[in-house]
Amino acid sequence: MESAGVPDAAFGETIRKLVKRLPQWLRADLASPDSLQRERAEEALFAMAMACLGTADSSQANELP
Repeated sequence: MESAGVPDAAFGETIRKLVKRLPQWLRADLASPDSLQRERAEEALFAMAMACLGTADSSQANELP
């Protein structure tokens, strides 16, 4: 990542791929009026994002976990 807090192109592409492959249940639960479903989806998205961030600076940046 770049120092000014602005992600570089490779990092942005990694995040775009993550969002593109979100499962339908996760998308639905993020929009759910049920707070427990939303919380579960937020935790799942957080875990996926952390895994994605871990690969963004590695040689496997093009492969999502």
